[in-house]
Amino acid sequence: MGTCPKSGLAGAVLTHFTEPASIRAHQSKERACLCIDNPALTDHYHHHREYLPHKAMESIKESIFSPSTPMLVVITLLIALVPIFIHFVIFRTGVANSIPTFVLLGPSGSGKTSLCVWFEKGHVVETRTSQTTLALECDIPASLTASAQYRSANDPSLKKEHKKFLLVDTPGHAKLRDLAFSEITKPGSKVVGLIYTIDSADDLSKAAEYLHDLLLLLQKLGGKIGGQKKTSLLVACNKNDLFTALPAGRIKTQLEKEISKIRESRAKGLMDSGAAGADDIGREEESEWLGEGGEGEFRFEMMEEAGVTVSVKGGSVERGDCEYWRQWVGSCL
Repeated sequence: MGTCPKSGLAGAVLTHFTEPASIRAHQSKERACLCIDNPALTDHYHHHREYLPHKAMESIKESIFSPSTPMLVVITLLIALVPIFIHFVIFRTGVANSIPTFVLLGPSGSGKTSLCVWFEKGHVVETRTSQTTLALECDIPASLTASAQYRSANDPSLKKEHKKFLLVDTPGHAKLRDLAFSEITKPGSKVVGLIYTIDSADDLSKAAEYLHDLLLLLQKLGGKIGGQKKTSLLVACNKNDLFTALPAGRIKTQLEKEISKIRESRAKGLMDSGAAGADDIGREEESEWLGEGGEGEFRFEMMEEAGVTVSVKGGSVERGDCEYWRQWVGSCL
């Protein structure tokens, strides 16, 4: 037997190599100095090198084909729950993308959130000023929908069926109005109507300015939103139960006068800026003018050329006087 000159280990000591742990230890720098003079010891070493990967593979196969009870329970739950989760996500996404949608717009404090909750619950609840969009799934009787006119009045299913729709409440603060406009213009939306709420007892100048910008956006879009060829817009004059509230007819006239002042003021501002040439100013005026060429007094009927139909009706969420608004929603479905 030989002895290693550096470590002094005998080459015939078999006990150092009979265990896999010892073989792995001797693969270190210390093993490099071993002098293996015994052929039997050398064969045993190579046998272990070939045996270890084979044993590892056998262990993996055993874990896969003969799993423990906890592992079997986990695999069973995954197989059962993953398809359900995927189906739930795809189904909810499909419903959200396909259900008809109405967008609520208007100044802060006009009652948008209250109206949104009323459509969902059927009664009034206390609300707070919205800082972000809120989407609620609501429904109305099928008898109120536009498709009901093609069905018999004696059809018993009309009394049981309900048509679902999505009502999206948007914040009314001036700095957050882009959120409302993005709900109208975002790709893939199913918007079928817009509801613009105002406070019938409040100053109409701010409401008119916001409404002007909304109508101008719809005019630029040609009334085509949510895949619709025309846009239906309801101006919901809320809080008409208050003593100082104006009737819907007078509110309509006042809004038209205020919008006329706004477009005249903005056109004058474009002409006085002098930042562009005459041709550029002319083109910019044309795109920023609201109504028929921007001349004369503004009328809501002018928007029909742009594919926008405007209705102005009063009501009160607080009193639950929302029947006309509900009928209007049904006429869009």
